[in-house]
Amino acid sequence: MKKVLYFIFGAFAMGGLLASCDPMHQSSPEIETLSSADQINATVTPIVNSSGQNTNKAICKYTGKGMAQFSSVTTLVSNNDTIQLFAIGNQTVTCTVQDQEGKTFSKDYTVNVQSMDYPVDAWWSYLTGGSSKTWVWDDQDYPTAVWGNGGYIGNTSPAWYKVSISDIEAQATGKSVTSSAGDGTNASMTFTLQGAKIKKSDGKEGSFAFDRKVDDNQVGWAIGHLKFTGLFPPMGILTNVHNTPVYTYRILKLTDSKLVLSVPEDESNSAWGTAWFWMFRQK
Repeated sequence: MKKVLYFIFGAFAMGGLLASCDPMHQSSPEIETLSSADQINATVTPIVNSSGQNTNKAICKYTGKGMAQFSSVTTLVSNNDTIQLFAIGNQTVTCTVQDQEGKTFSKDYTVNVQSMDYPVDAWWSYLTGGSSKTWVWDDQDYPTAVWGNGGYIGNTSPAWYKVSISDIEAQATGKSVTSSAGDGTNASMTFTLQGAKIKKSDGKEGSFAFDRKVDDNQVGWAIGHLKFTGLFPPMGILTNVHNTPVYTYRILKLTDSKLVLSVPEDESNSAWGTAWFWMFRQK
């Protein structure tokens, strides 16, 4: 049986918000008239536990006209709903609304989380450190094989074709879709909790999402998926398939300091078909 536990980021993206408001652009009285974000009428109030501490959930209320979007790590489109927060300390919730002319205005609200009363998947902390965390090639445990290929559902690191930390620079600069800055020896990617954002060392920015779905034949090998939007991780290409960029990866290992990703060269691959591996560590 497949094990499924999905975490959905940006369930209603801004595009959806704009689309939902499009029919009301004709000077409808149901849409707010704004000239600045300061005019947004909203509140973000933490739920307080029995000990008087602010928990990691907050009630978001918008009292203006039309529909609002509230976002932190996850996003909701509602004028009165509860949003979950994912770390201790000051967390930002952004309220975004659209006026009659289709312009969007955003206002930030700060919630000081004092108690994690509502469960949060540990992977959030592993990837972002509760705020931001930078990942680099794992030149400590895999100095001779930070990237390469091996057996699908057989190996858990490069076993056949291995590229060392000293050779990854030539691989990065030798392909038109990769670069030294974003994919070479000193490449890095920074995961940020707020908004589930990611930024590479070449300046490219995007977002990420994960799930814990594991196909039956991958149980014991993979533990879930990591999806990138707007960019791919360092050397995130299938070099034998016309250097095709890859955006969804099997997670083979994820701890506070280690991240191992893999992708089969052919999705129809059976065990021991060719798979590619990416070996990262916390910076």
